[in-house]
Amino acid sequence: MSILDLSKHLMYDFHCNVMKPKYGEIIKLLYMDTDSFIYDIRTDDFYEDMKGMIDYFDTSDYQENKRYGMPRVNKKVLGKMKDENAGKILEEFVGLRSKMYACKTETDLIKKSKGVKKCVRCEK
Repeated sequence: MSILDLSKHLMYDFHCNVMKPKYGEIIKLLYMDTDSFIYDIRTDDFYEDMKGMIDYFDTSDYQENKRYGMPRVNKKVLGKMKDENAGKILEEFVGLRSKMYACKTETDLIKKSKGVKKCVRCEK
Protein backbone atom coordinates (compact mmCIF):
# COMPACT_ATOMS: atom_id res chain seq x y z
CA MET A 1 0.00 0.00 0.00
CA SER A 2 2.79 2.45 0.80
CA ILE A 3 4.40 1.84 -2.61
CA LEU A 4 1.17 2.86 -4.34
CA ASP A 5 0.92 5.94 -2.11
CA LEU A 6 4.49 6.93 -2.97
CA SER A 7 3.82 6.37 -6.67
CA LYS A 8 0.68 8.50 -6.51
CA HIS A 9 2.59 11.26 -4.70
CA LEU A 10 5.34 11.19 -7.33
CA MET A 11 2.82 11.34 -10.18
CA TYR A 12 0.85 14.25 -8.70
CA ASP A 13 4.07 16.08 -7.85
CA PHE A 14 5.29 15.76 -11.44
CA HIS A 15 1.96 16.93 -12.85
CA CYS A 16 1.44 19.84 -10.44
CA ASN A 17 5.03 21.07 -10.07
CA VAL A 18 6.58 20.35 -13.48
CA MET A 19 4.03 20.04 -16.27
CA LYS A 20 1.28 22.41 -15.10
CA PRO A 21 3.64 25.35 -14.37
CA LYS A 22 5.41 24.86 -17.73
CA TYR A 23 2.30 24.56 -19.92
CA GLY A 24 -0.46 26.19 -17.88
CA GLU A 25 -3.78 26.13 -19.72
CA ILE A 26 -2.44 24.45 -22.89
CA ILE A 27 -2.09 21.08 -21.19
CA LYS A 28 -4.90 18.62 -20.51
CA LEU A 29 -4.51 15.50 -18.42
CA LEU A 30 -6.50 12.87 -20.33
CA TYR A 31 -5.60 9.79 -18.29
CA MET A 32 -3.65 9.02 -15.14
CA ASP A 33 -2.96 5.71 -13.47
CA THR A 34 -0.51 4.70 -10.75
CA ASP A 35 2.25 4.47 -13.33
CA SER A 36 1.27 6.50 -16.39
CA PHE A 37 -0.08 9.77 -17.78
CA ILE A 38 -1.62 10.61 -21.10
CA TYR A 39 -1.57 14.33 -21.89
CA ASP A 40 -2.95 16.54 -24.63
CA ILE A 41 -0.33 19.28 -24.99
CA ARG A 42 -0.63 22.05 -27.56
CA THR A 43 2.97 23.09 -28.14
CA ASP A 44 5.19 23.60 -31.19
CA ASP A 45 7.64 20.81 -30.33
CA PHE A 46 7.19 18.80 -27.14
CA TYR A 47 10.41 16.87 -27.74
CA GLU A 48 12.41 20.11 -27.76
CA ASP A 49 10.65 21.04 -24.51
CA MET A 50 11.56 17.61 -23.12
CA LYS A 51 15.25 18.22 -23.82
CA GLY A 52 15.05 21.29 -21.57
CA MET A 53 13.55 19.15 -18.77
CA ILE A 54 15.61 16.01 -19.45
CA ASP A 55 16.31 15.40 -15.74
CA TYR A 56 12.67 14.37 -15.27
CA PHE A 57 12.60 11.73 -18.02
CA ASP A 58 13.90 8.26 -18.83
CA THR A 59 14.60 8.47 -22.57
CA SER A 60 16.59 5.24 -22.82
CA ASP A 61 14.06 3.60 -25.18
CA TYR A 62 14.33 6.31 -27.84
CA GLN A 63 16.14 5.14 -30.94
CA GLU A 64 19.46 6.81 -31.63
CA ASN A 65 19.44 9.11 -34.65
CA LYS A 66 15.64 9.30 -34.41
CA ARG A 67 14.01 12.48 -35.69
CA TYR A 68 13.96 14.11 -32.24
CA GLY A 69 17.68 13.86 -31.46
CA MET A 70 16.80 12.86 -27.90
CA PRO A 71 19.70 11.94 -25.62
CA ARG A 72 19.35 8.47 -24.11
CA VAL A 73 19.55 9.05 -20.35
CA ASN A 74 18.22 7.89 -16.95
CA LYS A 75 17.71 4.24 -17.86
CA LYS A 76 15.53 2.57 -15.19
CA VAL A 77 16.07 5.41 -12.69
CA LEU A 78 13.28 5.41 -10.12
CA GLY A 79 11.03 8.44 -10.29
CA LYS A 80 11.80 9.36 -13.90
CA MET A 81 8.91 9.60 -16.36
CA LYS A 82 9.09 7.36 -19.41
CA ASP A 83 7.45 7.72 -22.80
CA GLU A 84 5.82 4.30 -23.22
CA ASN A 85 5.54 4.91 -26.96
CA ALA A 86 9.27 5.71 -27.25
CA GLY A 87 8.69 8.77 -29.40
CA LYS A 88 5.77 7.56 -31.51
CA ILE A 89 3.22 10.36 -31.75
CA LEU A 90 -0.12 9.57 -30.11
CA GLU A 91 -2.83 10.41 -32.66
CA GLU A 92 -6.01 9.19 -30.98
CA PHE A 93 -7.00 8.24 -27.44
CA VAL A 94 -10.14 6.78 -25.87
CA GLY A 95 -10.11 6.31 -22.09
CA LEU A 96 -13.06 4.60 -20.48
CA ARG A 97 -11.84 3.90 -16.96
CA SER A 98 -8.75 2.94 -15.02
CA LYS A 99 -6.72 0.29 -16.89
CA MET A 100 -9.15 0.46 -19.84
CA TYR A 101 -8.14 2.56 -22.82
CA ALA A 102 -7.18 2.40 -26.48
CA CYS A 103 -4.81 4.66 -28.34
CA LYS A 104 -3.47 4.92 -31.84
CA THR A 105 0.07 5.99 -32.67
CA GLU A 106 1.66 6.60 -36.06
CA THR A 107 2.31 2.87 -36.44
CA ASP A 108 0.44 0.93 -33.73
CA LEU A 109 -2.96 0.44 -32.14
CA ILE A 110 -2.63 -0.14 -28.39
CA LYS A 111 -5.55 -1.59 -26.44
CA LYS A 112 -5.51 -2.06 -22.67
CA SER A 113 -8.42 -3.61 -20.82
CA LYS A 114 -7.24 -5.24 -17.62
CA GLY A 115 -9.88 -7.48 -16.09
CA VAL A 116 -12.24 -7.27 -19.08
CA LYS A 117 -12.95 -10.35 -21.18
CA LYS A 118 -14.72 -8.59 -24.05
CA CYS A 119 -13.01 -7.14 -27.11
CA VAL A 120 -12.18 -3.44 -27.52
CA ARG A 121 -12.47 -2.49 -31.19
CA CYS A 122 -11.30 0.71 -32.86
CA GLU A 123 -12.23 1.61 -36.39
CA LYS A 124 -11.43 4.59 -38.53
